[in-house]
Amino acid sequence: VQPNVITLNTVIATFAKDGETEKAKKLLEDMEKLYQSGQKDMSPNTISYNTLIAAFAKAKMPLEAENTLKLMMRKSREDEKARAEEIKADAVAFNTVLHAWSTSGIRGSAQRAQQLLDHMVKLYNAGNQDVKP
Repeated sequence: VQPNVITLNTVIATFAKDGETEKAKKLLEDMEKLYQSGQKDMSPNTISYNTLIAAFAKAKMPLEAENTLKLMMRKSREDEKARAEEIKADAVAFNTVLHAWSTSGIRGSAQRAQQLLDHMVKLYNAGNQDVKP
């Protein structure tokens, strides 16, 4: 049996649950490489990215969570026809990153969370219904 995106998302979730953020990140990167090499059924999707963002949030790594959100947004724009429905930076992703900042205890985290919320509102006001605050 060949693994597919569902199988690999399950493994990412298992790594995330066990606090193995680097392994989860590496698997998502490997999925992206497989997609780029022509294995279109291995493309990471919204669930892949949201699971990794949640792993970073749980590990109190808000910058990594936000960087994953930014990567997710870039990937969704790269090849809009093929991936727009597969990868969407949605309200779940934004809210998870907001939660990561709000619970991090890092100096300046409140300001960063506010900036992120402002960006989310801007996207929503521009017509992106997926990021409704």
